[in-house]
Amino acid sequence: MLPHIMVHFFFVILVKAENGDERKDAMFYTKQGYMIVESIFKKAQVGDTFECMSNCLAEEKCVSANFQNQGYPKHLCALSSSSGGVLKTDGFTILQRSFDKRLSSTGFATARQTRICRIQLSQRPNAALAAKMTSRVCRTPCGMVTEEISSCKDIYTKTSRRKNMVYTFTFDSKTTDAYCHMSGACASGGWTLVMKTDGNKDTFRYDSTLWTNKDEFNPEAGKTGLDKNETKLSFYWSHSFQEVCLGLRVGEDLRWLNLKYSRSSLYDVISMTSRTPTTAGRDAWLRLMANSSFQDNCNLEGFNNRRVRIGIRGNNENECASPDSYIGIGYSDAVYTGNFCGNSCNNGVKNTAAFGYIMIK
Repeated sequence: MLPHIMVHFFFVILVKAENGDERKDAMFYTKQGYMIVESIFKKAQVGDTFECMSNCLAEEKCVSANFQNQGYPKHLCALSSSSGGVLKTDGFTILQRSFDKRLSSTGFATARQTRICRIQLSQRPNAALAAKMTSRVCRTPCGMVTEEISSCKDIYTKTSRRKNMVYTFTFDSKTTDAYCHMSGACASGGWTLVMKTDGNKDTFRYDSTLWTNKDEFNPEAGKTGLDKNETKLSFYWSHSFQEVCLGLRVGEDLRWLNLKYSRSSLYDVISMTSRTPTTAGRDAWLRLMANSSFQDNCNLEGFNNRRVRIGIRGNNENECASPDSYIGIGYSDAVYTGNFCGNSCNNGVKNTAAFGYIMIK
């Protein structure tokens, strides 16, 4: 047995499968600066101690685990069927599982003695995954630190989850589904999908009321990922953000642009109709679509930007009063999302519709 070990976490993992419910309770003790050297039977790369404990809990013969503190972004998690053979080793923490049978009956006496963080991970049939739900509930004694998961960004930064899929969050006993994009967009992950727009349709034209109201549009399409089904989700008005990730797809070519801008919601930025500038730069906007074409002057970018909800405007004249070209989402005419340039273009006349994606974090 390990001497002088402090109780650090109490974990409950509840797995809901098609064949019924299985509940496993375990308490883990930690000892920093040590590792188990006997009976290692499995190794894995994990994102945090919670995942390492989860791996141990899933193995009937797991008694303890070594967690490598210094790994980034992944950490070594080595499972052992023994608690013996302890070696003092910097950079490691022993996670020792308790098999105290009283845990199942006693738990914590009252809600005031616990703090709960919950994340529900939903794997959807449309993502070619088995229809099942895994709920993770972690409980810690009052006063101890627990990390709350309340957004796609939290999943990305606080866990090792990297699947692009629908996640179900619980806020004040209410559940909300969100498609979280964890990789391959705007050079990072943790993005929450807000809108999908088809440049061949006028659903999200500049003067559509969908930009200025708090009504969802086709919310079920918000659970189908980066396909070509238009949607507008409640995150448009309900979630604050520090960054916006725009995507434009033409055929199979999908490109992304990151906008560094903070606001209480996209609704607060766009519904006011006044222009809000961004600073991505002309070249970044032109790279958002393959073979884009644009005029040389103006290069005005932002939200509510000369009758483009999010985009950049160009002109053949050295002013912005009468721009004739654009790249972006929510145009007032011609293609409603994509690239339009009618004259004096640097790559020929363009009238190319794209499918647009707006994500935030």
